[in-house]
Amino acid sequence: MSMARPAVSFCITTDGPADRVRVLLELVRPHVDEIVLAADRDGGQETLEVCADLADRRLTFELERSPVWLAGWILHQCSGEWILRLDDDEVPSAALLEALPEIVSDRFPTVVTLDRRWLHRSADGYITSFPWSHEPQPRLVRNVPSLWRFSGNVHESGEWLGEVRMSELAIYHLVLLLRTREEREAKRDDYERRAPLQSRMRRWPTSRTSTPRGRSHPRAMAPASSSSRRGRSSRRASCVICAWR
Repeated sequence: MSMARPAVSFCITTDGPADRVRVLLELVRPHVDEIVLAADRDGGQETLEVCADLADRRLTFELERSPVWLAGWILHQCSGEWILRLDDDEVPSAALLEALPEIVSDRFPTVVTLDRRWLHRSADGYITSFPWSHEPQPRLVRNVPSLWRFSGNVHESGEWLGEVRMSELAIYHLVLLLRTREEREAKRDDYERRAPLQSRMRRWPTSRTSTPRGRSHPRAMAPASSSSRRGRSSRRASCVICAWR
């Protein structure tokens, strides 16, 4: 008798550090059926070893171009009916993790977009002004490869056939807390060298969101409650930040 296919796979590509990746996988593991972890071949062995008891598949990659080229590849390594994919500077909200069973029971959508919120100044609040306030990300996808395609272009999220379901469920982007301004500016400049036409065509180039100036941006508080499962997950997500530092 063949084994049942996993309902939800979680996948991530990363260059570490190992302790931060482990905290993230510990947060996700109770809510998914499969974890596919891919680490940079250049120095990623520690991450694979530290997370061996959490990941169902452990892979390596050799990055020759922008990390966006890995998106399609890592999806093809998953066996679940649905795939949740995050970047290694993102954390899923507790509400998203708790909603997964209901979401994946819906037979209609091909992809569900998640609301990426940029944490700013501290782990308990995110920016609510444009352009950071509206960044839907198609990160929960039905595992039918004939329905999606990735071009490998910088900051392009893929092409889809079928229904795209918009969701307000959140993932939190940690880059403003984890990287210095100098590191973020260097990454921004690299993106714009790779995709100069794309940057000129956008009203607000996507890469510019990584370098907000000043501390006066309007913020909303990230959900937290010390007495709830959501509060425990929120505190665990904050530990991801501590593990990177």
